[in-house]
Amino acid sequence: MTLSFAVAQVPGDNATVAAEGGLAAVLHAAVIDPKRARLSVSYNGPKPDLLNNEAQAIMTATSTRTGSFTPTNCF
Repeated sequence: MTLSFAVAQVPGDNATVAAEGGLAAVLHAAVIDPKRARLSVSYNGPKPDLLNNEAQAIMTATSTRTGSFTPTNCF
């Protein structure tokens, strides 16, 4: 199974996340903001439960010198 999705940039600092209304608010803002930096991901494997309803996923990946991003695991 091939799963394609976009990863949107969100703050990595807990204080910033709290100041922006918490994790749910930050994730929602990332989904609806068309100007937010995004990275397209194509993953071969089962769909992680965390990817439902504007949620987050934890990925391990390899990258190349050209900047491509290949997930090896997605949780």
